[in-house]
This record gives sequence, structure tokens and C-alpha cells, in this order.
Amino acid sequence: MMFRSHIAMARHISILFITRLHHAPAHKRAADSAPQFGDRTGYQIDVRNGDDAVNASVRCAEEGADLLMVKPGMTSIDLIQKIREKTGLAVGAYQVSGEYGALALLEEKGLINFEKGLLETWQVFKRAGAQFIITYGARYGKKLGVPVP
Repeated sequence: MMFRSHIAMARHISILFITRLHHAPAHKRAADSAPQFGDRTGYQIDVRNGDDAVNASVRCAEEGADLLMVKPGMTSIDLIQKIREKTGLAVGAYQVSGEYGALALLEEKGLINFEKGLLETWQVFKRAGAQFIITYGARYGKKLGVPVP
């Protein structure tokens, strides 16, 4: 709760903690953006160890998180429900730039319909228990008729 005490004056602000972050191929493009130096693996959880991600999420909840988020969404999808059950908090998925960009590239190559692929990935996040989704495709939501709360 120490973190929460530092912002006690900000009464109506929800705190979102990123609870799962690992260096994955779909996340590589964004990770290679500015700054162009440093090794980010020191703060990234090993993709092979889901228990570490769940335990980190529990610590975030104990420190005062109001919401939790897994990132990258697709490669962390199996953790959404586990984290929600362990913490009792809303858990969302972050569709990182590489995941979003892969859909655009697949359409460019004539392999999928981008909008249908985007909707399908969002439906999969929801089916996995995500209570919210953060995505580079948010502007398409309105265009595609996705209800916004």
C-alpha cells in the first residue's frame, strides 16, 4: 500500500499496473524503438514462467493496483484468468504493436481480412477473460461497431 499512500490526494484516479511483460518476437519491433540503447530483459519476466507473472500481479495488487494488464496480450493470454482469480482485480490485455502490425502485414500479403482478424483477436482476449483491451486498433472499434462502455 506504500505506492497508494503517495497519491492519496488524487482521489479519483485508477492505477493500472502492467503485470506481465516479456521480450517476445511480436513485441520486438516496439522494444527496438527509442531509446536505441540498453537491455530491457532485466525487468522482463521469462516467458516460460507463468508463475512469476502471477506472483508479480499479486504483488502489484498488494501495492494498490486498481487494474492489471498483461503484455503482450496474445502470448500472455493464458495468464488473464489466473491473475484475475488470484487478485480479484480487473485484468486487461495489451495488444502490442507487433501483434497489431502482424494483422496488417497478413492483409497486405492477401492472407486475411484485417478488420475480421482484428475483431477475432479482440474476441479471443474477451473469451480468455480480459475485462478491457488496449490496442493500436482502437480507432477501428467505432468503425466496426464495437460497443464502447
